[in-house]
Amino acid sequence: FIIEATHLNTLYLTLHSKGYESKQCSIPIIRQAESDTIAVEYSLIPLGKYIKGRILDQSGNAHSGNILIENDMDLQVISNTKTDDQGWYFCRIPDKGIYRMTPNTQNYLAHPIVLSALEVQRGDTLQKDIMISSIEQARESGTRFSLKNIFFESKQWSLKPESTLELEKLLAFMVDNPSVSIEISAHTDAIGKTNDNALLSSKRAEAVLEYLVQRGINTFRLHAIGYGESLPIASNDEENGREKNRRVEFTLIKK
Repeated sequence: FIIEATHLNTLYLTLHSKGYESKQCSIPIIRQAESDTIAVEYSLIPLGKYIKGRILDQSGNAHSGNILIENDMDLQVISNTKTDDQGWYFCRIPDKGIYRMTPNTQNYLAHPIVLSALEVQRGDTLQKDIMISSIEQARESGTRFSLKNIFFESKQWSLKPESTLELEKLLAFMVDNPSVSIEISAHTDAIGKTNDNALLSSKRAEAVLEYLVQRGINTFRLHAIGYGESLPIASNDEENGREKNRRVEFTLIKK
C-alpha cells in the first residue's frame, strides 16, 4: 500500500487482513525531501483455528477427562487437553491436516472422531461433542470399536512396526480393565478369492491377539475371528471404499 504523508510527523496505522490478527503500528516520518518514500514491512500473525465441545455418554450425560488430538496418519500427538468439571474442552488445532480426537475417561470407551482443519475457518471455533460408552453399555450393545493405524504387508499378516502405537492403547485398556474380555475381528476387501480373504483376516486377527498375549494379557480374555469380506462398511468398487473395509476392530464380550 502507498500512503501520502507529506505534513505528518508520525503516521498511525491499524492493519487488517481476513484470517489474521489486526495490528496497530506507528511510523515516524523522517525525510530529507518532500518526495522521499519510506518503505516499511509488517508481518501479521494468522488467526487460530479452535474447537470446543463436551464429552458425552450415550445418555447425554457429560463427563470430565482428557481429549487427545493426534495426526490421523501417524498418530503424532498434537495436544492433550483436560476438560473442566462439566466436560467442556477448548483447544487450538493446526491450520492444516486431518486429526483424530479421542476422549479419555475412566471406565469408559471412546468413540474417536476425525476432524479436518479445513472444517474450521481462521478465527472461528467449531463445536464437536465426542461420545463415550460405558463398559456395561458397550458389552450389552455389542458395539464395534475400530483400531486405526493397524498395518500389515499386502496379503500378509505380520504386524508392521507402525502398528505399535495403536496396539499399545488397546493393551493399556486391557490392563486398566482386568474384567474385560474382547473379540478381535479382522476384515478384508473383496479383491481375491473369498476363502483366501477369510483365511487372511483370521491370521491378522490372531496376530493382534498374539501381540496382547506376549505383553501379558491372558488368552482367556481374548478371542480372534476373521470375517474376510463378509462385513463391508463401504463399497468395494473403488479404492477408498476398499481401504475402509480392510480394518481391525474389537468388541467387548461376555465370558
